[in-house]
Amino acid sequence: MKPNGIPLRGVGLRFVVADILKRANRPVKVSEIVETLLKQGFTFNTRASKAVSDCLRTEVNRRRARRLSRGVYVFGFTSKSTHKRIRAMARACRAYIVATTRSQHPPWDNHQWVWRI
Repeated sequence: MKPNGIPLRGVGLRFVVADILKRANRPVKVSEIVETLLKQGFTFNTRASKAVSDCLRTEVNRRRARRLSRGVYVFGFTSKSTHKRIRAMARACRAYIVATTRSQHPPWDNHQWVWRI
């Protein structure tokens, strides 16, 4: 966990994880998802694997993800409009991380994005 990073949580985490599952187009382990998120520059308030498994539990309840076995998930089903919203939010979270790591002043105010990420 990076001490200066803004932790990914809530809806932002759920949408980024759903986007990772959709792009993988195969069964993905929680450890692979955590590695991908850390490589992209995201940080977590708690243990990363716990945060990801908690958000995957919610996605399974919403049928956006399916649990194949312990720690292995695959993308479920979403409507076209929901999938577009997931991709847009994941893209916005990634853009925010890139903007904060490359410069001290991102192009938008922090307080507008903290609740989403």
